[in-house]
Amino acid sequence: PAPAPAPEVKNNETLWVLQLASFGVRDNADALSKELESMGYNPLIEILKTDDKPIYRVRLQPVSDRDKLEETAKILNKKLKLSTQILQY
Repeated sequence: PAPAPAPEVKNNETLWVLQLASFGVRDNADALSKELESMGYNPLIEILKTDDKPIYRVRLQPVSDRDKLEETAKILNKKLKLSTQILQY
């Protein structure tokens, strides 16, 4: 899939992103992404280039409401048995 467009930042607004998992295998990232899509989320896969091999990070689109993102993280942690991270974008 094509990379997601960068979100618009308004007036130095802080954006937050929920990282669900990182994988060394693209198929695993694609599988989680498809599962999230089937649940109604709009995930993205970011590729981190390393010397050895790429890392595929599955994240949700950046948002400005951290509190809402924390609620989403709790729901997904429970449903998918993940240990998500909220990061400043």
